[in-house]
Amino acid sequence: MKPVRAFSLLIAGFSALIFAGSIAQTDNNTKILRYQVDTQKSLLHWRCDQHYGTVPFEKGYFSLTNGQMEEGSFLLKMDSLKDADIDYKLMRDVLENILRSKDFFNTANYPFASFEIYSSSFNHHGKGYIQGDLTLRDVTKCISFGAAITHNKGGNIHIQTDSIRIDRTNWGIFSLSPNHVHSEESFIVSDTIVISLSVVADEE
Repeated sequence: MKPVRAFSLLIAGFSALIFAGSIAQTDNNTKILRYQVDTQKSLLHWRCDQHYGTVPFEKGYFSLTNGQMEEGSFLLKMDSLKDADIDYKLMRDVLENILRSKDFFNTANYPFASFEIYSSSFNHHGKGYIQGDLTLRDVTKCISFGAAITHNKGGNIHIQTDSIRIDRTNWGIFSLSPNHVHSEESFIVSDTIVISLSVVADEE
């Protein structure tokens, strides 16, 4: 073998080793943490017109890779939806039953809503956004929203989202919609529902 060719092969082999070592180092520096949602401390908050309330979590998890949320799933108990603004129990029960009925969230057939996370971007202050698929009544739509991640001293994480405005008609909920029915104004319900998530999660 000619000296020049042997030297070229030696350089190529040495470069490959350096490149492989660089990849290994990158992989070793990747920090992946998985968290389980604490369903006793986490809630979805909702508001529509003058009414507001909560929806509890059934379960959920997410993973942080070097501080970025790359995957996760939240399951919400729509059949446990609560109103929080009406003091009179009978009237509160009436509203909750209407919202659970087939005209709205149809919780008898669709007791759960879900949100699947597939991307996020957070800065070193824990501020950023989350993008994923929200499924209501077996209809799935992509949404994105701002959020903040706080690392607490106890080792858990708190995620607080910004207010998220969704149009219920995009999920096939047309009952009493001002744009889809003709009725007296007192029987009209806004198409816009404002939601936010407050999630507390513990590292596995």
